[in-house]
Amino acid sequence: MNHHRQGRGSPLVLIHGIGSRWQVWQPILGTVGLHHDVIALDLPGFGASKGDGGPGDVPHLADRVTGFLAGLGVTRPAVAGSSLGGAVALELG
Repeated sequence: MNHHRQGRGSPLVLIHGIGSRWQVWQPILGTVGLHHDVIALDLPGFGASKGDGGPGDVPHLADRVTGFLAGLGVTRPAVAGSSLGGAVALELG
């Protein structure tokens, strides 16, 4: 999963809305990165992340994000999202 990571502190995952990509978070990354290890990602099929042939529904996307974060060794991050990303964030909660 394509992503951008910066900062230090407790992990914070940022998930974009439908039709967008991780760069939508660029205006806040510098500030938020002062306090958090920020991981802004491209959901499957968006930005530079390839689609995975899955259904593209919220539960599937949340499962993909969970697996991606596990691969990074990130457990129990704070999660924020916009639009579709907000729904994925709620599903992760």
